[in-house]
Amino acid sequence: CQTIGVGGPVCGDGKHGIFEQCDDGNLQGADGCSPHCLEECGYVCSGGDESKADTCLTVCGDGLRAGREECDDGNAKDGDGCSSTCQVEDGWSCSVSSCRKSWCSSICGDGLRVGREECDDGNGAWYDGCSGYCAVECGFKCTGGESGGMRDTCSVTCGDGVMSYYVEDCDDGNDEDGDGC
Repeated sequence: CQTIGVGGPVCGDGKHGIFEQCDDGNLQGADGCSPHCLEECGYVCSGGDESKADTCLTVCGDGLRAGREECDDGNAKDGDGCSSTCQVEDGWSCSVSSCRKSWCSSICGDGLRVGREECDDGNGAWYDGCSGYCAVECGFKCTGGESGGMRDTCSVTCGDGVMSYYVEDCDDGNDEDGDGC
C-alpha cells in the first residue's frame, strides 16, 4: 500500500517530492521518515530530491532520544551519564523514553564512584562507612573509588577525633591509653 499525496508524488518511492518532508524509499516507521513521508521526532533527513531518496539520521546531543541512541541528554559531554555518542556510561542509569530528553543518575552500590557520589563500596548497606545513598558516614574515610573501576574501601581512624558511632565507643583525638578512651 503506497500513500499518494494530493496531486503529488508517491510516498515511499524514494523521490523527495514537493508535498513530502522526506522520502527514504520505504514505508517503514521508526527509521526517520514516517510511512506518510513526515520527518520523525529526533531525526534529520537530507540529501533527497526528485531523483534520490533522503537519508535520515539521529542527532546526538539534541535532547531527543531516537533510533539507536541509548540516551540523549541534550549535550555532547562525557562523564554525566550519557556519553558524547549517546550511550549510557558505566555506573549510570538513564531514562529511555523515545523523543524525550534523557535524565541520568548514578547507580549507588555498583562499585563505581561517579557523579555526586562521595563513595561507592559496591553495596547498598548502611553502617559500613559508605551509606546506602553513597555518602561517607560519620567517622569513616573512604578511598579507592576515585581511581575509576575500583570499589571504595572505608575504614575508621582511631585517634582522629571523629567518632564513628558504628565502630568506635569513643575517639578523643589521640591514641594514648589511660586517658578514658
